[in-house]
Amino acid sequence: LGVDNKYTQFINFANEVGRINASEDGLFSKMAQILEIVFTGVDSLSQQFSNVECSARNILVAVYNAEKYLSKCLDSLLRQTLTDWQAICIDDASTDGPLAILRRYEECDKRFRFIHLNENRGQAHARNQGLLFAEGEYTCFLDSDDWLADDALEKTVEVFRNNPKTDCVLFDCQYVDERTGGKSPYSMQPFECKSGREAF
Repeated sequence: LGVDNKYTQFINFANEVGRINASEDGLFSKMAQILEIVFTGVDSLSQQFSNVECSARNILVAVYNAEKYLSKCLDSLLRQTLTDWQAICIDDASTDGPLAILRRYEECDKRFRFIHLNENRGQAHARNQGLLFAEGEYTCFLDSDDWLADDALEKTVEVFRNNPKTDCVLFDCQYVDERTGGKSPYSMQPFECKSGREAF
């Protein structure tokens, strides 16, 4: 989701969530055929992730020049009511200084894993590199200038387990004005369930 520079997003999962059933129309399999994961610019990824323990829930955090917001983002993971997760943080050749922050969290909590890319190639490429190591049952994308409500992961897992045909769960988002602290909803029509074609 695109965000204006003066805003950051608050992802609030305590409200309604939408779920997507895409397997029946084969949409996700078609998307997977199109995706191409490129290794160029990756600094020994296999060595960076040696001896990594697998978790049932993976959170991929693509990071690029987000030093101002990164600690708040990662702190929201530490507050999760569901604690069985692994955060794979991919630094997309940032120039402002998140490396020290990422290393500090990795040293303090073994659930954080850190990948550094030598070349900036955009969020999609960074996420693809993280997906190489996402071996758990569920994978969540979290932008480095966003943060999660404390029960976000727990609510997500509940939706998947209560609705076995669900392939994807969408967040209920809010914009937060940095200057005033005011919140406004992200413009998305509420829904209970959509097919893959309807959603994408």
